[in-house]
Amino acid sequence: MKGSASLGGCLLVLFSLLGSGVSDDGPLVTIRQGQLRGKILKTRSGNDIYTFLGIPYAKPPVKELRFQPPVPAEPWEGIYDATKNRSRCAQLKYPDMAYVGKEDCLFINVYSTKLPQQNEKVLAPVIFFIHGGLFVQSNGNIEKYNPSLLLDGEPGNSLFVTFNYRLGALGFLSTESADCPGNFGLKDQVQALKWVKENIAAFGGNPDKVTIMGDNAGAVSAHLHMMSPLSKGLFHAAISQSGNALTHWAWNRDPIGRTHRLAELLECGDNTTSNHDILKCMRAKPTELVVKKAHVVLQWRTDWIMTFVPVVEDFEMADGTAFLTEHPRELMQKNAFHPVPWMVSVTSHDGLPHSLNLLLFGGIMHDLNHEFESYFPYYFELDGEMDRAVEASKLIREYYMKGASFNMGAQLELANLHTDYYYFVPLVKSVALHVMAEAPPVYVYHFSFQNRHNRIAIGVPQGDDTQYILYKEDGGRLAAKDGSIEMEIAKRLIALIKNFITHGEPIPKGDESFGVQWPPADMKKLNFIDFNKKLTLNDTFYNDRIAFWNGIDDLLSTGQSVLTDGPEDPNAKDELQAARSLEWHGSRNISSQLNQNAGLFALKKSNSNYNIICQRSMFIQTQTTPNPNSLKFLPGREVLGPGKTMDFPSGTAAFCSPLAKLLFRIDGVKGVFFGPDFITVTKVDEDNDWKLLKPEIFAVIMDFFASNLPIVTDAKPNADTVINEDDSEIVLMIKELLDTRIRPTVQEDGGDIIFVGFEDGIVKLRMQGSCTSCPSSVVTLKNGVQNMLQFYIPEVVSVEQVEDEADAVIKKEFEELEKKLKKDDP
Repeated sequence: MKGSASLGGCLLVLFSLLGSGVSDDGPLVTIRQGQLRGKILKTRSGNDIYTFLGIPYAKPPVKELRFQPPVPAEPWEGIYDATKNRSRCAQLKYPDMAYVGKEDCLFINVYSTKLPQQNEKVLAPVIFFIHGGLFVQSNGNIEKYNPSLLLDGEPGNSLFVTFNYRLGALGFLSTESADCPGNFGLKDQVQALKWVKENIAAFGGNPDKVTIMGDNAGAVSAHLHMMSPLSKGLFHAAISQSGNALTHWAWNRDPIGRTHRLAELLECGDNTTSNHDILKCMRAKPTELVVKKAHVVLQWRTDWIMTFVPVVEDFEMADGTAFLTEHPRELMQKNAFHPVPWMVSVTSHDGLPHSLNLLLFGGIMHDLNHEFESYFPYYFELDGEMDRAVEASKLIREYYMKGASFNMGAQLELANLHTDYYYFVPLVKSVALHVMAEAPPVYVYHFSFQNRHNRIAIGVPQGDDTQYILYKEDGGRLAAKDGSIEMEIAKRLIALIKNFITHGEPIPKGDESFGVQWPPADMKKLNFIDFNKKLTLNDTFYNDRIAFWNGIDDLLSTGQSVLTDGPEDPNAKDELQAARSLEWHGSRNISSQLNQNAGLFALKKSNSNYNIICQRSMFIQTQTTPNPNSLKFLPGREVLGPGKTMDFPSGTAAFCSPLAKLLFRIDGVKGVFFGPDFITVTKVDEDNDWKLLKPEIFAVIMDFFASNLPIVTDAKPNADTVINEDDSEIVLMIKELLDTRIRPTVQEDGGDIIFVGFEDGIVKLRMQGSCTSCPSSVVTLKNGVQNMLQFYIPEVVSVEQVEDEADAVIKKEFEELEKKLKKDDP
């Protein structure tokens, strides 16, 4: 297959010779690789969508092609069946971390509402959509991204493309050398773009009018393509929803360290083994094993941190093969952009999924609550000297948490913290660098509309705006009906997107149909549209919160900060204002600041995480058992005493042991057994590595014995979560999650929750203790529990608080008495 540079004017000639058509068997299209048979789906209003699924755009990246750039797919004989989805790329499905997908996954999907007639030159603008998933999960299949509403309207007004690309270690492993440079997932995206350039005209798409668009990791990718030499000339505009090139979780700054750690876990060597030998060994390992081991490369924060993500290929490479040889920050400062307009967005609570994850995995939350100064700098991977990072951590906690602990009642505060750090601050910095470089126009929007049918009870989480564009009739977060405000917002957002991919601006000059004009950001103002029930032009983007992080940046990079009591100090604001190089808030001296600091939040080396565990002083020995999934821990002191044992086969059974409860909060622990002077821990399966579990178990045991708390108590089992024979699978999951994840967190705050029942998607709970102290705390907790249950168990629609029967009687009698008193009052 020839490169896209050689096509040029012969593209339409080729198409006119090959053509396309529709028969009773489905639409038939001929491309360079051969003939395709698709199928017909419908838009929301009933128009035809000529759908072609699972087309190979590259050879399967298996065996010797693992950890190699993509190779164009071979032609085929006969008619290729493009009527069904092909496999997603190998990954662990969140949140249960079950392995799904295959390594043979490089397929592309095309959706067109008008197949061209022979020699037709009027072709539709193309949306090339890059799926999200933090570079470790998700896919581009129709179940995830359905264009039935996006493609509604006049046939031929746009064409939609999705695809899969390699994820995790298979997509981003790097030895920091030409042996395995990394960024294979991004290079897959480039290959898919080349495929579109060569073939999209056969489907009715304009190869010279391609807009790259994505959410989350796809948003980061879209922005990176604007700076990669490999992507030059393959697109004419870009859209990033909730992510950009400066997003902190999107960069691996210790590629070789993580590669060596994975090599150890796969028994392929260590940092003394040659790259050649490591890669040869890794290529021979089963796909599932590589994916599972990559998930546990780090010993702390393994439930959320993205271990293998993009890297800067700033090492010796063959000319023209690197995706990026400099950090995007440096490229933006040099005005090294492809000259295309950029639309970039955030939602008002983009960081909500991150905060939910923190609460769901109680071990991390416990560490932050009990050893904050030791753990928080690592949790956010703050750069700078340790004493500065600790001081910054204290300021961050006080600013967002106001002295409160990390718990379910603080979900909104935690969502704001993660939103600012991961999304708002990188957005402001990226837009500022674009504006200062006098790059093509940047259009910013902030999506703040909270859907009445949203499955998330608090805020407007990441992905909500994407759901409106890629509407799913059978669910998703958008349950919109014709005539509803939700459907009106969906259609309005789609209209803006289509204007942008067609004209290069979301609201063309002179268009008054939206009731507002949308100018790009400039040197004077960070212009942005707030997208709610109506569109509002604004230029004040969370000024206090952005100013706060500027102060944190100063503290980390220089040891000095204008922050005293937080950004509400007017003197601090004045000093920040005086220092700005742009006139709008938050971009203060941003160019020199970023250049000097080499990124506000550079990642710590992965092995720095290991030092935390070694700060305690207790000697614990381990002994193997006949069961390789069980390990015996000898703390050197009495556990239950002579002749006594207790077995805890599940977290629910650990009601009478504070120590067992803590051990069950470690992800990967299946069972706990206490003996006279030992503790036996059983892990879920062989994929959970003892090398990673042992440090957490050691820490829990040491901390517990240091606390002098009793190992067992006379507590009775929670009658509400006792397992019954007739419990459904969903009820069992709810009870397990309540006992092992949610209830311990609520109890730390002096309250409790009682499971009453589950019916028609509604979980009924009763609040107790501090949880009932005031109406606002009850609502906050209920929403927090609902978010957590929904995050794990999709069948949960909502949580309903129910009153104790006796409480209800007393309340009713009180209300009747109150009415009588009012009636008798003269």
